[in-house]
Amino acid sequence: MRELREKWINDFTSLGVPVKSEGNTMVRPETRTSIAIGKVENLSEAGKNNLKLTIKVPGAKYDFSGFLNDNSPVSSLLKQAKEKNVPIAVRFEKKRKKGISPSIKIQELIKDSNTARDSIVNIVAGIYNFNNSEWILTDDAVSNPKEDPENIQRELDNASYSTSNFFNSGQKKIQTTDADWKTNHLISMFTYGSEHNLDNEIGLETKAIKVLASYMLAACDKVQMTALGIEAPNYSDYSHTKARGMLFSWMRINPLSIEIMGAKGGFSEWINRFIEESVEIWEWAKTESTK
Repeated sequence: MRELREKWINDFTSLGVPVKSEGNTMVRPETRTSIAIGKVENLSEAGKNNLKLTIKVPGAKYDFSGFLNDNSPVSSLLKQAKEKNVPIAVRFEKKRKKGISPSIKIQELIKDSNTARDSIVNIVAGIYNFNNSEWILTDDAVSNPKEDPENIQRELDNASYSTSNFFNSGQKKIQTTDADWKTNHLISMFTYGSEHNLDNEIGLETKAIKVLASYMLAACDKVQMTALGIEAPNYSDYSHTKARGMLFSWMRINPLSIEIMGAKGGFSEWINRFIEESVEIWEWAKTESTK
């Protein structure tokens, strides 16, 4: 799994698409772009269908903030980043307000706090997807990331890193087959069956416990296959783990006994009752989860 190094990239001047200015001349309005990689400190409502985002980056003198429309893929991803408390790379721009001439240099518009307050608004222009090295832009974005200075992409690439297998000794990874999973589960069944046999004074010999373990695993297989509608058990899936857990819990409440083992058809009735009750509970859970 890759991680992100929290940092900020020094701001730079970007250009928007050509627009008409005074005298019908075409100009590309300047904006000031900054990129922050950090956790979402705040994401709150700021008027109808608008949000205000604040990103906090360790070591930065100030937080990074901007406005964006709530009805966008960017806002949805920012909400997820906040919920998961993970860093995200955000592109901010200083966008000129309506009525401000596109020909005025951006530095002139932000020369002091009063001028900036009257001339520009800080917006969220997009977020960076490190999986495919692409920007996801908002509709308000002014600049084109493809025109960013060369160092910007290098800075983004350097922000993503992985420590997976950092201390790996280089030993060959063991490949686990379905037969290996089944072997592991049979051992677990035998171990639990042995304890169950001892705790309930059933008196089974080792050979009989092995047979019991096989029946226990087959019962778990049946529960999984019936509940999921599959034709063969999937020993590595979590659903099989759940079926085994259900069996162990059920056996603690409905222990096997000498009487059950001695009665004609007693064991078959006992193990089939587990399957029926477990499938019924599984179906109930699936129905409840869709309400």
